[in-house]
Amino acid sequence: MSNIKPWENKNILSANHAKEIINNNFPKICIKSIKLLGEGWDNTTWIINDNLCFRFPKHEEAAKLLTNEIKVLSQLIKTNISLPIPKNVCLAPKSFNYPFYYHDYINGVTSDRANLTSNERMLLVVKLASFLKELHSFPLDKCISLGIEYDQINRLNFKDRYLEFKERLEYLINRNVLSNDLNIKKFYESNMDISIPDFATLCHGDLYAKHLIIDSNKDLHGIIDWGDSGLLHPAIDLAIVYQFLPKKAHSLFWSVYGDVENHTHTIAILRAIYSSTTIAWYAHQISDKYLFDEGILGLQMINEIIS
Repeated sequence: MSNIKPWENKNILSANHAKEIINNNFPKICIKSIKLLGEGWDNTTWIINDNLCFRFPKHEEAAKLLTNEIKVLSQLIKTNISLPIPKNVCLAPKSFNYPFYYHDYINGVTSDRANLTSNERMLLVVKLASFLKELHSFPLDKCISLGIEYDQINRLNFKDRYLEFKERLEYLINRNVLSNDLNIKKFYESNMDISIPDFATLCHGDLYAKHLIIDSNKDLHGIIDWGDSGLLHPAIDLAIVYQFLPKKAHSLFWSVYGDVENHTHTIAILRAIYSSTTIAWYAHQISDKYLFDEGILGLQMINEIIS
């Protein structure tokens, strides 16, 4: 496995550094307070004055994703779920190598930190299913006219990603943080040659617990981090059903979203397996207990479905 860890890139070294970049590019903004809001594989997000979030890419590939995010979010219709709609974009910044933008703060916590019970996850089903139904119905011709691209990196080519998946799964097993349950690996191996239909909708592309914002009432308030969005097979988003929602919630989800064919369920489960394994693997390395627990929970819920 490659030792390259893109999340370790530190393009912004401190709050003062972030403040300097913001001052150089948006001098009319008076910064009274600044703090790191979050950091992931591709971006760091800083919040100023408790209400504006600045998203900075960590590396060149992340900059491409952020540019894509800006393009998609600028066109999405308003829904009852808050989105990080760009308020101002800096495509050619001073004293920084990559484009960045800022948006209004979406109040709440990421769902991996919301300590959601199984019943509380049930209460999110209708809102999540309704949102995805609307997103996946966004006019295809409009997406194309806006330059939103079809999948450029074969996200659903499970055979090509098998060695990566296998190594990450073995990493977890070898460190005794995941039981050596063969069901997950067997399901992946038995289905990784599945043919992906030539069908695409506008998708979030990386929908999992860290990108769902939960408010103080334990309601789904926002969906963030749209860098992987594009014209993709909808199963890539529908993986959220299997890695985030308990089994008892599935029938309600599909009754709201609509029926899908059996192969779509299989693709979504494969994506959920790959995603949850990667989440747990990544979170273990950065010592993020909340995200790690979510990744392991996702694998446990998937295992319940495929056993």
